[in-house]
Amino acid sequence: MVIKKSNDIFGSKANKKAWRGDWAVVESMLAEADICEVLENEYDVVFGAEVGGWRNTHCPFPDHRDNNPSFGANSELGRYNCFACGGGNLLDFIKKIEGLSFPEAVQRLALIAGFDMDAEQSDQYRLLREIGNSIDEYLNRQAATELPGNMSEHQYMLSFAEQMRAYEAKVGGDPEEIAWVDDIYRYLDQLSEAEDQKEMKKLWYDIRKMTKARLAARGEQ
Repeated sequence: MVIKKSNDIFGSKANKKAWRGDWAVVESMLAEADICEVLENEYDVVFGAEVGGWRNTHCPFPDHRDNNPSFGANSELGRYNCFACGGGNLLDFIKKIEGLSFPEAVQRLALIAGFDMDAEQSDQYRLLREIGNSIDEYLNRQAATELPGNMSEHQYMLSFAEQMRAYEAKVGGDPEEIAWVDDIYRYLDQLSEAEDQKEMKKLWYDIRKMTKARLAARGEQ
């Protein structure tokens, strides 16, 4: 299946408010699903020849009696358009033709595309738990020199930063997650400039507090 980008993920503020899952998961599904293939295979849409990237046909929406083909879909853009009914991305199409809410449309697309949303969410949560465990490991050590693998403070910070980068890559473009990651990076910058162990420990406690709050928020989704 050809990979492509779709810029308009949610379509409206109402859709974004209704979706309480991971924004990056939705983006991944829209990027991977070919809108023309889905319409052909799942909704029995029969397209004509491609013109300028658009494949045209009669409008498939049941409330539109389309005598002249006025509907088109573009695989590269990941969008459809009908001159009478309007347009949108694949989730907008699924919502409209099946009468679903936005979260229901996301679940429907996940089934169509064979996308395991639970596994994706679980993987992100696991990485976040590992980040939390690393912080606890640092704060619960018995002596200042007892870091895992005999690492130095600097090496431990680099290792932690690697975990953060792995998590950042997993959450994609989720604005809430990226804001949290950016906050942690700012604390790591402060840690690199800390003058003594007491100041460093306070910063690590602040990071642990933020991480526990993020874990709690992810657990509620």
